[in-house]
Amino acid sequence: VAPTHTYAEAKEYIVTVKGSVSELNNLKVNTKYRSTVTEVLQWGQLGLTSLKSAFDTNKSLVSVVLPPAEGAFAKVTTTENMFDTCTALVSVPTGLLDQCALNESAASMFYNCENLASIPAGLFDDCIAMTSIKSAFSGCEKLASIPDGLFDNLTEVTDMSNLFTDCSALVSLPDGIFKNQTKVTAMNTLFSGCSSLKSVPAD
Repeated sequence: VAPTHTYAEAKEYIVTVKGSVSELNNLKVNTKYRSTVTEVLQWGQLGLTSLKSAFDTNKSLVSVVLPPAEGAFAKVTTTENMFDTCTALVSVPTGLLDQCALNESAASMFYNCENLASIPAGLFDDCIAMTSIKSAFSGCEKLASIPDGLFDNLTEVTDMSNLFTDCSALVSLPDGIFKNQTKVTAMNTLFSGCSSLKSVPAD
């Protein structure tokens, strides 16, 4: 049974969730309430295994904090579409995915985050099981640069198609950005719509 609550008046509230839940999926929320969460102040220990579409189409989300060090994300296997179309999101904290060794997909994780201006260095360093980064940053119109070594530990990736599609502010890429992606079988339209990108590294 889905929990419900009626608030006495329309204003900003701090909401606490107790107990356990295996997934957060904003697409299972009524469309008129999908943009009601403005920030995540604490993750707690919910037993999460999926963050697929956790904040999908939430156009009010401004920020999230790091998960607690005790392994709140340790069993998470997917962050697909986690921040899909979170148009108010400007950045995410360094170390957000540090516990996600079982995470197999970040496909469309930041899809159409049109105000995302930066990616933290080492975002995917612990995601050693990841096989898809398809469209992960597609539509991030304000993203101008990529951190060195962002994908270095993603040696199992097979699909990175549309990865930077329509990143119109992207002007440069670090040398060797894909040097360890030797298993990739799909990389179509990788830089389609990157109108400010004049060249890509040879390696």
